[in-house]
Formats: sequence, C-alpha cells, structure tokens
Amino acid sequence: MLSVSERFRGNLGNSVVVQTDTSDCSYSFEVGHEYLVFANEFQGNLTVNKCTATRPAKMAVTTIQQLQALRDGTALPDLFGFAGTHPADSSETGWEQVQPVPGLTVTARSELGDYRTQTSTNGSYAFRGLPKGRYQVSVQPPVGRLALWDGGADHVGANAGLGNSCPVNFEIYYDGRISGTVARRDGQPVSGSVFAWFEGPDSLNAAPVGSQVNNGHFEIVRLWPGLYRLVFQPNAQVASPTRPIYYQGTQVVSEATEIQLGDGTHVDGLQFTIF
Repeated sequence: MLSVSERFRGNLGNSVVVQTDTSDCSYSFEVGHEYLVFANEFQGNLTVNKCTATRPAKMAVTTIQQLQALRDGTALPDLFGFAGTHPADSSETGWEQVQPVPGLTVTARSELGDYRTQTSTNGSYAFRGLPKGRYQVSVQPPVGRLALWDGGADHVGANAGLGNSCPVNFEIYYDGRISGTVARRDGQPVSGSVFAWFEGPDSLNAAPVGSQVNNGHFEIVRLWPGLYRLVFQPNAQVASPTRPIYYQGTQVVSEATEIQLGDGTHVDGLQFTIF
C-alpha cells in the first residue's frame, strides 16, 4: 500500500494499493521513499512494473513539473531541467542512488547573449522570460566531475518560446580515468579489451567498466573514486588464456596491482604487459 502525497489524475484517496509481480519486470519499492507512480489498471487492480515510467520522485523532478502544469493549466518555464548524479548501477535497481546536485551554474547561450541560473536544492533549474530562439544549454560541474546530457554531450541545443516544453536533464559523472598501452613481452601491441574492476573500499553494485584496445592503447573513463584492478580480455578470435590476465601482467589475483583513484583522478601512461 502506498500513501498518496500528490495526485495528477483521479481521486483514489490518501492511500492506494498497487500490485507488482514477482517476475524480472517487477518494480521494487523501498519503505520510506517517495515515488512518481504510473500504474496500469487490469481487472480492477492497479499494477506497476519497471517498464512503466515509475521512478523515485527525486529523479523525476521535471516530469512532476510537467504533470503539475498539465493538471493546473499553468505554463512551463521557457527552458528547464534537472541535474542529478549518475548511479554506479544504471539499471532500475540503481535509481535510488541518484541524488540531486544543487548550486550548479546553468548557462543558456544564444546569438542574443548568455543567460545563467543555478540548480536548486532538488536539482532543478528554470529560465523564464528568455527571448524566443535556439539555445545551447550547459552545466558547470563540480571539480573532478563531468556534466553530460544523454551520456555523452557537454551541451545540448534547445528551443525557448517556440513550443518546445521538453526538459533538458544532465547527469553528473565522476571524472576518474585510467589509460595506457597493452603489449606483448616483445613490445607488439595486442587487440582486445581492458576492464576496470572496482575493489572498494565501499561496495558498488555495478558492472566492470571497459575499453577497447585500439592500436595498443586503452582509456577507461568516468570512474568512481576507489581501488581498481585491470583485467585484459583478448578478442574472441584470439586464443584466450585459461585465466584472466591482470595488470601489470599476472594471472594471480593477489599479485595484481591495485590502482587508487581519487575524485576526478587521471592515471595515464600505464604499461600493461600480456604473455
């Protein structure tokens, strides 16, 4: 049973029973957390699964703004959006990890000039009264971080006053990086992939982050602070050893070199030897 704090459609009272199945599509609610819930009605019951737009409320700020405007008949800002942390686990089980990032400077740039505002305590920002036109929107991230739209761009084009009411949301990534070369003992470069395995000190429910080896070079980006071990995996067409090869060149885990990353640390120029 869920307690209702705000309604956008209908009137089901102050509490509502929402069902979710036990399959891989089930949605796991956590006690004490607030959610924006999109439920489907089936045979008189309200059901929710992870394929709906149900999300923790703290990462659905702009969707809530849109629903409030639709319900109340009010106008949305000329440009608006949200800045939140990128979770280590990017699946639905990691959504609870997303945190709003307040106090970031947001710039909307056009031929008419630059306009600035800041993200609020819930991570949202809004521009009102902008001249109509096309803008480039960017966010100044904290030191050692990256602010990216759609996982790869540091800015995005958006319309103001031209009928475009879509939010422009940014994710704040850690800017840790490990890069270097991979070669055989005779110095010849190899092909394959290098993966960074997070070793602690905290627990991150996330898959290893990898990089293709191109002409003997690799670069693994957007890494969280902590300890890492590097593991080399050859291409599928290349005969693979029976056990993984760890940096600097061993198949014994206890002999693998641990790499310490701070907040935004870049460790470059590593030489990974394969045998």
